[in-house]
Amino acid sequence: MPKSSIDIDLDSQVSDELKNPIVKRKRTHFIQSLIGLAILALAVVGVVFISINSYNYIQKRINGDENLDAFNEFLKPVVMQDPKPFESVDKADNEFLLKAAIWKTLLDEEKAATYESDDDGRRILPVEDIEKNAESLFGKINLLFESIGDDEDLIEYNKDTGTYHIPLFSLDAFVPYTFSAKKRGDIYTLKVGYVADDENWVGGANGEKSEPTPSKTMKYVLKQTKSEYNIVSISLWEDKE
Repeated sequence: MPKSSIDIDLDSQVSDELKNPIVKRKRTHFIQSLIGLAILALAVVGVVFISINSYNYIQKRINGDENLDAFNEFLKPVVMQDPKPFESVDKADNEFLLKAAIWKTLLDEEKAATYESDDDGRRILPVEDIEKNAESLFGKINLLFESIGDDEDLIEYNKDTGTYHIPLFSLDAFVPYTFSAKKRGDIYTLKVGYVADDENWVGGANGEKSEPTPSKTMKYVLKQTKSEYNIVSISLWEDKE
């Protein structure tokens, strides 16, 4: 069957390209250039992404902001008591120190589930656990063990058994919201908001976290330890800080 003029033209074009290696090299070089540019663009995007994330990470490490949620959890049993400001732990109210240590003990749900109750339904806490949790919050302190509260809220200390009997009662308390944390050496300075426990501040319009409006804002100074932190002082937050 005789070839059409179109077939003849195509054969001629292919034949010319095969006979002309310069044309082949140009096409190959063009394709390789496109691939190279694509790889370079991806590399640039990767470098920018890594640089931004590295910068954010370094800034968080400098400011101590990577620990904000951990600070909230650590401060919860303390903020619940709405303590009066103090310059050093040895000047803090003993009742406050006891209550903070007791609530830290109770907030450990796994451990708290192992405690027995007395005939009145009060949870029995050993002094040793309370003392251990007081030390984890405030460091080595001279804690005076005594009964605190009154009537239905009485937290009774039994000197003979070395235990506290804790009644079941609801506590209308603040929860902490740490706005910022600045670190210098082993000292952290925290800006802590006191937020109503029922305030709906966790979710924003798109599901993101939104900052709450605190009832008041306090300055917490913490000293980093091998395991966690110790509270050094509590004072009112001043905007100039």
